Amino acid sequence: MVKRTRWVTFIAWLGASSLVLFFGFPLLWVLLGGLTGASDLAAGRSFVAGAGPTLSGYRSVLNDPGFWAQLRNSAVCGTICSLLAVGIGSSVAYLTTRRSGGVARALASLSLASYMVSPVVLAVPFFVVWTKLGLSDSLTGIVIAHLSFALPYGIWSMRGFFAGLPISLEERAASDGLSPGQVLALVILPTIVPGALTTTLFCFLLSWNDYVFARVLNGSERLKTLPVGIDDMFQGSLVDWTRVLAAGTITMVPALLIVAFLQRQFGRSAIASLK
Repeated sequence: MVKRTRWVTFIAWLGASSLVLFFGFPLLWVLLGGLTGASDLAAGRSFVAGAGPTLSGYRSVLNDPGFWAQLRNSAVCGTICSLLAVGIGSSVAYLTTRRSGGVARALASLSLASYMVSPVVLAVPFFVVWTKLGLSDSLTGIVIAHLSFALPYGIWSMRGFFAGLPISLEERAASDGLSPGQVLALVILPTIVPGALTTTLFCFLLSWNDYVFARVLNGSERLKTLPVGIDDMFQGSLVDWTRVLAAGTITMVPALLIVAFLQRQFGRSAIASLK
């Protein structure tokens, strides 16, 4: 039995390690490629087997004012989109988990159905409507478009956390003399903070990584987001791959920092819940 357990453990670790290598290799290549010279990249090798690391790609990207404008636009869209998705999604999720009527079920089903539609399918209708409404070539139009797929996720993600809260917790707080607003602010919201942070993270990343809506709904140079800006680096007959991979690495940094920050928050919340 002990020998079989060791074999099972070994196979599990081998499978997990294989998955990490398989999915992590492209990420590793981007990280190494941003430090590799153009001649080495053209030969299909990284700086490890080439002439050594170089920061030319990073200097080229960081000295470009357009890149910083794209970074700001992506950050603004992602922040506003995630906050709206979690705020509105939490309200709808709370309503649909605490009400069992047909309207509540219809809202939940409608949000799920809209989440199943690919952004590519919605891009052209959004472009036509946004042009008529004067929302094209604006960050407002991009944020609202991002909400079309971030909000359904926010609703269904928060529904899971609200459904896990027993109604007796709210009833007990109400019996202690708390008003509905106090119950929401002092009892419910602190309990779902880890879930709200998780949902905020994914909604932010959905907006941060979007290319379709940011490309179709915007034709202004000053309102480009990072995915669109990186794609424009491929224009022309000669592509500076060192610069492209350096920009891709920098684009991943905010997401990695958010994940690291939220992991600390999750750990603190878990420790607090055990006390």
